[in-house]
Amino acid sequence: MAILNKIREKTVVLILVIALALFAFILSGLLDNKDVLFSKSPNTVVTVNGKDISREQFMAQVEARQNPNATQSQIMNQVFDTEVRKAVMEAQYEKLGLKVGREQMRDLLKERYANSPQFLNADGVYDESLMNQYIADLKKSSPQFYQRWIEGEKEIAAIALQQNYINMIKGATTATLAEGELEYKLENDKVDIKFVQIPFSSIPRQYCISV
Repeated sequence: MAILNKIREKTVVLILVIALALFAFILSGLLDNKDVLFSKSPNTVVTVNGKDISREQFMAQVEARQNPNATQSQIMNQVFDTEVRKAVMEAQYEKLGLKVGREQMRDLLKERYANSPQFLNADGVYDESLMNQYIADLKKSSPQFYQRWIEGEKEIAAIALQQNYINMIKGATTATLAEGELEYKLENDKVDIKFVQIPFSSIPRQYCISV
């Protein structure tokens, strides 16, 4: 009982100690998360090479990739990896001046949707005008699905840019015809060599260099 009475007498002190402990815990969390202290937007999912990826942009990508065969966590991880890789690669594209032009984008869309029934004319041939009309209708009737379409186009363009970049690297590392001919000669040309052995002891002393 004496112990309980002492605790009751120190109630105010205990409350102050607990309050200080909670304050220290909160302050520690703020110090660990410097973005909060320095007013960085909490809407930013990640920053890569100085480029912020917003939560809206991130979730739009997640929505566009909805797949019944994958969990939400798996899709989010895929989007995160894709966004980080894209941010890193975009810096390289910008340095090299690489981009996907309108003509290439038209070819990419044709390749992707060449067999989609909604874009085939009466003769069963892909018709770009049908796709354009579909996109225009989508923009008017369903902004949400239109945004998904735009995100899909961005993903197609990103894949094409990456392929263009890889092709450039391959082109820079491919040997020329002249290099191939030289390598062939070095490996296949045969020569006969005759040599004469002269014993060192047969050389007069005056012609030898002493060390």
